[in-house]
Amino acid sequence: MRAHCNNLCIGFGGCVPSGKDMMIRRISLQWIAAGLVLGSVNGDIIYLKNGNELEGTVVEQSEFFIKFKTGLATVEFEMAEVKEVLKGRTFLDVYREMWILADHEDPDAKLELATWARQHRLEEEAELELQQVLLLDPENRTARMQLGYVKMNGKWVTRDDANLGKGLVRYGGKWMTPQEREKRRDSVLRIQTRRRINSIFKMMQKAEPFEQEKLIQELLKIQNAHAAPAIVRFIDDSHDQLREAATQVLGALKDASVIPTLANSALEDDSEMVRRQATLAMKAIGSVAALNHLTPHLTRNRQKSRRYRAAQALGEIGDPRVIPYLIEALFVKIKIVSGLNPFQRPDQTASENTSKVAGENSVITKFTGEKVEKTSISDGLTSGAKANVEEEFEENPAALEALKRLTGQDFDYSKPKWRTWWNTHEQEVLRNAQKQ
Repeated sequence: MRAHCNNLCIGFGGCVPSGKDMMIRRISLQWIAAGLVLGSVNGDIIYLKNGNELEGTVVEQSEFFIKFKTGLATVEFEMAEVKEVLKGRTFLDVYREMWILADHEDPDAKLELATWARQHRLEEEAELELQQVLLLDPENRTARMQLGYVKMNGKWVTRDDANLGKGLVRYGGKWMTPQEREKRRDSVLRIQTRRRINSIFKMMQKAEPFEQEKLIQELLKIQNAHAAPAIVRFIDDSHDQLREAATQVLGALKDASVIPTLANSALEDDSEMVRRQATLAMKAIGSVAALNHLTPHLTRNRQKSRRYRAAQALGEIGDPRVIPYLIEALFVKIKIVSGLNPFQRPDQTASENTSKVAGENSVITKFTGEKVEKTSISDGLTSGAKANVEEEFEENPAALEALKRLTGQDFDYSKPKWRTWWNTHEQEVLRNAQKQ
């Protein structure tokens, strides 16, 4: 007949002494855990109707759903998706059995239980045990450190509080300086803005006219420093409607950094609508940079069309400070160079060897009212070549129209009359412009 045993039996051939000696209880917990784990620990298995199967632990189950913990993730399924649930013995079951046998008044025993739970990926249970250790022993260094505490000025504080005390901020799951956070935020915003703008322009390529207007409105909603640099890239797009849309939106954004690109579009683009939109965009931005980029082309550009477009754009922008430069651009002296080139092909006609070169007019380098010295332009002929050089004046109707628009006067192409008028009315005109 089996003798009566006052010890606590655990069901696998061994018993734990029931005495109160804590050292014995701690040592016992180690071999109790070993014995429990040596038993069957195979976990629960859930078989889904789609053929998948998962191994882990059933956390909660009802008639309608089941929560299943696998590794560090907890997933939930409707019971209608589940084919079968096969219950097994898990590490969570072992932990619960160990917890019943542990001495909950002994911080070392609780710490041991927390360590075992963490080793078997039972993070929530481990944290609860560590919190219990601190209730029993507030200065327990191991528990404090595992819970993320650090010593600061002689006191235990959480790592988060310590970082806050150092002036750090949390962003994207990491601690960093406020400057680093702003830099990362700006980088994320830049990427998001560029992707959004690219997506809108891609849709615009295939959109109908009424849809394009809606997409332009979407572009106008993007109000941050990264919008203009992302949009300005479409100024070089092969689609006229995209270039026109880009210039329109850039004007609304009022970012002066895009002025050089807009000025180039106003002079070079093949589409009249794009050139006009680029001009209107510069007018909306209202930067003196537009005047600085356009005024040199009034007299220095060798192409008549570019000189014409520069005057046209300046007239549209409407800043009266360009009046004296428009006066000088009313006509320019050009050289007609013709002659025999020693490298001329026998089949090349004389007309093919004739060119026009803009004359030696005063030009503007910066829009400050300062002029540079006259610069002579080389005839461009090879040494030894004979040539006939003639000079003539080439009028710029756009400069005249711009002057009429800005002054309300009409002195035709008479530079002396325009200069006299400007010398008399300059202060009045500029003063009135400032009031508007």
